[in-house]
Amino acid sequence: MSTQRYDYKRLRVSNYGGIDVVGFDTYPEDSVLAGQTRKSFIDNYPDEAAAKAAHPDATDYTSHWVEAPICLNHLSDGPDVDFYFESDFDFDY
Repeated sequence: MSTQRYDYKRLRVSNYGGIDVVGFDTYPEDSVLAGQTRKSFIDNYPDEAAAKAAHPDATDYTSHWVEAPICLNHLSDGPDVDFYFESDFDFDY
């Protein structure tokens, strides 16, 4: 079992109650988001004390207002899949 390594961890108020711990690192080179910040959910705790006890390195709070946005400008404007034409299929009616 491997342990995920994060550049840093943060706390956030969960939409479902309690406190979430999220980890931040960088998308790998083989990703379409290579080099951008990746946020991963780690776990949810009933309160801040429990979250900090389990993850003492998660000291600050985060929100979508302060996180780096994901940029898709480097992707082409073309379709993600090939176009199919009716003549590509053999329909027997």
